[in-house]
Amino acid sequence: MPKIKINTYESNPEWDNMEIEQNWNISSHANGDVEIECTTENGSEYLFLNQDELKQFIAFLQTKVK
Repeated sequence: MPKIKINTYESNPEWDNMEIEQNWNISSHANGDVEIECTTENGSEYLFLNQDELKQFIAFLQTKVK
């Protein structure tokens, strides 16, 4: 499996998500928040970002793209 897998759902784009290394899952919610989930043998941890936080996160990542 590739490191990053993007799943799209044409009939319901809200379900679109990204899997990273099989342990990370990034998905959106109807209210616009984004959920980042990390699953390990000890359970799952979740990070929720609202639209303003998501914009900051993306802006930071864009500074790292060469």
